[in-house]
Formats: sequence, C-alpha cells, structure tokens
Amino acid sequence: MSAAPHTRVRDVRVRVRLSLRRLCRRRSSVVHSSAEVSSYPPVDEIHVARPAEDNTNATLFRKKYLLGKKPCVLRGACPQVAENPPLTRSELTSMARILPSRALTRGPTEQPNDWSVTKGRHAVETFEDSDDGKCSILVVNNIDRLHLGVSKIADDVLSIIDASGARMVLDDVQISLGARAGASVGPHTDSYSVFLLQVGSPKRWVVSSGAVDSLAPHVDDAHVADCPVRVLSDSAIAESKAELLETVVQPGDALYVPPHCVHYGSSVDDSDNYTYSVGVLAPSAQDVLLSFAAFASEQAAFTNHANGSTRRFDIVHEIAALDEEREMSAAHGTISHAHVRATQAFLRSLADDEDLVREWLGEHFTEAGMHVMPARKPLDDDERAVRAPGSRILFDAARSCLYANGHKHTLSEDNAAWAQSLADEGIARRCVTDSEKVLAASLLEEGAICVAADAEELARVREEETMQQGEDDWLGSTSSSWDMAGNPDDGWSDVGWGADDPND
Repeated sequence: MSAAPHTRVRDVRVRVRLSLRRLCRRRSSVVHSSAEVSSYPPVDEIHVARPAEDNTNATLFRKKYLLGKKPCVLRGACPQVAENPPLTRSELTSMARILPSRALTRGPTEQPNDWSVTKGRHAVETFEDSDDGKCSILVVNNIDRLHLGVSKIADDVLSIIDASGARMVLDDVQISLGARAGASVGPHTDSYSVFLLQVGSPKRWVVSSGAVDSLAPHVDDAHVADCPVRVLSDSAIAESKAELLETVVQPGDALYVPPHCVHYGSSVDDSDNYTYSVGVLAPSAQDVLLSFAAFASEQAAFTNHANGSTRRFDIVHEIAALDEEREMSAAHGTISHAHVRATQAFLRSLADDEDLVREWLGEHFTEAGMHVMPARKPLDDDERAVRAPGSRILFDAARSCLYANGHKHTLSEDNAAWAQSLADEGIARRCVTDSEKVLAASLLEEGAICVAADAEELARVREEETMQQGEDDWLGSTSSSWDMAGNPDDGWSDVGWGADDPND
C-alpha cells in the first residue's frame, strides 16, 4: 500500500530540511568527494570546447538545456580561471567598498529566519569578522564594470549562448565569496537565467530539475517569514514536489540555472570560494514596452513623412486600409474584429520598423550602468584601443553604426572594420586612416575606450575616483532597485537591466 499524500510530503520535507542543515551548517571538516554526502540524482553535464561556435556540445546545450530550461553543468566553460583567477581576495574586498555589496550572515541558531544583512562599506568588516557561531558570504555586484579581466570572462561564458552577441545579453557579473566549509545563502530562485562560474575551491550545488513557479521570487508565502534574506522555506520546497538534483562544480566549470529553478550552493572546505554569477538580461515585458515607446516617441516613426506633422492613429482609415468585407451592424457600441485588427496593424507597423528597432537596441543595450569617466591618455599612432572598464559597445553592420555607452557613431567605409573589431574583440588594431583616428578620439573623449597598455591602470584610477565620491553618492543611484534586505526588484536599475539576485 502506498503512503498517504500527507505522509509523502512530510517525508520529503524532512529530507529537504536535513539536506539544508547538512549543506548550511558551519563545520570545519572537509568534504573530499560528492559521494560522501550525495542524496540527490546528479545534474546533467556536458564538456565545452573552444571556440564555442564550433562546438557540437555547445549546440547541444543551447537546444536541450537553454531552450528546454533545464539545469546543466558546463565542464570547462572557462578553464583559464582554474589556474589564473582574475581577482584576489584583497582586490575583491577593495571593490566591495565602492560597488553595491552586502554580507549575508547565517546565525548560530536553527531558526530559519536567523539571518542578517550588512550593506555597503561595512559588509567587508562583517564578512571578515564572522565568529565561530556565524557564517557569512560577501556578495559584490557590477564587478565587470571596473575589471577588464572579469568582463572578458563574462564574454567567454556567454558565448556559449550566443557567440555573435555575448556582450549584448550580459546584465552584470556578481561575485560571492565564502571562506568556510558549509557557507551558503540558502535556497532561492531567480527570474532570469544565470551562469554560476566556479573560481577557487569547488562548490556543491543543489538545483531543481526545472522551473517551479510556486517558488518564484514574487511568491511571498514560499519564503521564510520575517527574514531579511529572501530564502525559500523547507515546507514550500517539499510541498512543491520539486525534483532536486546535486553536483559539485569545479574551478573553471559553470552551472547553468534557468529562470525559477530552485538552487543553493555550499562551500566544501575552508578555503576561499568564489562564485561568479553571470546574469543574463531578462527585462519584463512592461519594461521593454515602456522603453521602446519612450524611444520611438522621439524618433521619426511618430512623424508623418509627408508634411512633418505628428503621426496619429486614425482608426477609421486603418480599418479601411484592411480592405476587408465587413457586415453592417446596428451595434454602434461594439468593439469589432476589424477594430482589433486595425489596432494590431498600427502597433505592428512600429515594431516592424527595422531601423527603429536596431537603433533602440544599440542605444539602450549600451547605456552605461556606472558613471564613465574620461580616459587619461590620448591614443598615439602606435597604440591600440581597448574597451574601457564599465563601457558597453555594440556594432551594427546593417546600419553602419557603432553604439558606445548609449551614444551613436555613424561609420564610413574607412573606419567600419576598426569599429567592428573593437566591438567584437574588445580591442582594435592601430588606427591607420584619418576617420579611424577621429572615431577613436571621440570614443576616448567619451571614456568608452582607453589605451591598451593603460587599461588596468585606468580601472584602478576609476576605483580611486569613485571612492572619493563617497559611498552615498556612488550607491545613491542604485538604491532604488534594492530593498532593505539587499534583494532586487525586477525593474530597470542604474546598475543593469534587471539586477542580479543577491543570493547566488
């Protein structure tokens, strides 16, 4: 005889609670293999070769896991970080004092809401001073905006999704640092796709096999009550009947987590453990519509080309333009199918304007999420330009334009190849033609590029200048997109289009 439904749910709840306690407890022993604590089936994994566009397994990932919205471990997603991590602990903690950051601390009790959050400059002190009864993780956002090495790593990881437009889909790179075995931020879900790249020591992850809508970030009842950190409750996970999987992610590997998949990680030893959370842009439909409408309202799409007057929605003429046979009706107050189709056709005419959509994509996907300061050094004839830290640059071959930090640059035959190499590779060859030099000078003045030899120095200069602005000035522009617990809302923000969840 099978167990009663409530008995099965209770058993699952107990299993989840024991698993969470095992993963999140503060312990000094080192876990040497996944077999020692494994209690769930393994996450699927594939090996990624480079370049991604020539990789059969990368194609498999896109078709089976990305489109299928299933989690997957990408072995060898970014192998260079295993031997040469781009950031040291001291560098990360220094950046944490000037970038949006917080320390998430699990208290010593068994109470599910025994968490605390420290934001801003004091987050580093909280993380460093955790005593034996507590366990903290330091979380820092927007690292890619100040560090070129991290930005390039994000490009490599996202090229698995879209080799031709990796930089276009990047939201930001968030780094979490744990330094004790068992360090975890608890189970949660995100509203967008995320790649969790492991750097430093390995990390154990538990993830659901697919989306669990009942545990989505906006479902308050699924989360622990009166808790400053957005963590899912044991009972909510159990009652959702989510199938949980488990894996150990090694340095250089990445775990792909689709939207609304439950996931939580745990450090397996006391060494420094970094997770680079590479967030994929996923703005809400409302955000897209509002942004595009605001942009289009300023463009020629809303102008009558015949006389320059404002374009209007003349529904009578729009219906007539459909050229359909319609039955005459005495129901003068009724919305007809013709009204609906005419309205759809009018709205579609705006979205079908390819030039308008291209320009909106270029300007809005390159808007700088942080203040971009002018470069210090002009570009000499024998020097090469690179994309400056914090800059977003996209090339549009169809319209022969370059977009940099929200600014449009019209190109010519003499500088288009130079601009494309800058956008695609992040570094351009030496300027040869006069038009290349003029374009480079303009980009330098805007702070979108800098001299290759001075790129890292420029990043340090920007860190120092940002520090001098004071924490209030720097974080003031981002505070609107973060609540008091350090949890983001899903709207536009000044630090990226759809901020990363702080729990990864």
